Amino acid sequence: GGRHAADPVDPPALLALFRGGHFAALEEQLEHLLAGRPRHAFLWGLLGAARQMRGKDGLSALRKAAELKPADAEAHCNVGAALHERGQIGAEHSYRRALALDPRHARASLGLANLLAASGRTDAAEAAFRQALKLDPRHPGALLGLGDTLTRLGRLDEAEELLRQALAGPAAAEAQLCLGNLEQKRGRAAEAEARYSAALAIDPRLARAHNNLGSTLLGQGRTAEAMDCFRAALRIDPGYGDAHANLGVAFARENRFAEAESCCREALARVPARTDFLGQLALALREQGKREEARAVYREWARLDAHAAEPRLGEAMLALPIAPRDRAEADDAPARFGEALEELARWLDADPSHPAALGSAVGAHQ
Repeated sequence: GGRHAADPVDPPALLALFRGGHFAALEEQLEHLLAGRPRHAFLWGLLGAARQMRGKDGLSALRKAAELKPADAEAHCNVGAALHERGQIGAEHSYRRALALDPRHARASLGLANLLAASGRTDAAEAAFRQALKLDPRHPGALLGLGDTLTRLGRLDEAEELLRQALAGPAAAEAQLCLGNLEQKRGRAAEAEARYSAALAIDPRLARAHNNLGSTLLGQGRTAEAMDCFRAALRIDPGYGDAHANLGVAFARENRFAEAESCCREALARVPARTDFLGQLALALREQGKREEARAVYREWARLDAHAAEPRLGEAMLALPIAPRDRAEADDAPARFGEALEELARWLDADPSHPAALGSAVGAHQ
């Protein structure tokens, strides 16, 4: 213990190891120093960062640093960022604690804004991104985040002005991607395609640009080209749930429902609670005649979103024998039609203008 306590702490030398990318050596040295200084907040914080850079769990060390220095905004921001990256609860609390200690903490402000945007709280996200831009009016992450948020809110001209400012900076590829999303929102497929292609010319490994380009091409009926884009996105990021799901949509367009099912299951393995993925899976199962599996998927969707009409309508439509496979199924068809029409009638009583219910009822009567 005495030998450890005598070892000097040299912060500039430790930071030099970090900046030089010598994370394994730094981790070993920090653990050695902490054996003699278990309440040294700087060492715990740097240990957490070094472990994260090695792909290890640095959260406990970062929490220890924040516990030892409760008035240190940077320490709480680091905990928030680690929780945010892992998708764990508590990130927002840590970001807000950092900002309560230092309202001008730019990284905490931007981290909070990104978290709010990702959780769909667009109005709160807009305010947080604007605060981040007050702290640094040219910050590319804040320009992109606010531009993307305004795009989601439909304020496209404001969004475009912000995103164009980011084109000259280090996030030019992301800016082109966001401008592509904006053009897609305007319904200008050719312009969106050009923007996504421009993003990929800058950064060919931008998986979201491959995916979004594929979606644009799929919307134009260019299915084979779209599939190439989705596969390119998955080569870069094999865990990209949206790209798996979109590839499934493309397979379904070609009536390749077994492959569509496989893609949807891959997407749900990455993001289990996405109801749009569940809807695609149910359709693929239904088209293969796997009615009971499709029914289970619709019920899972209804469990996750009790107010959604679509899973109930989808389950009702399972009663409609699109192509009876045998005499028994054909004999059962009239009763199944009756069940479906009763369910659709209940939906129309509850919401006479519901487009899905109206369309399904018309189809059933036909």
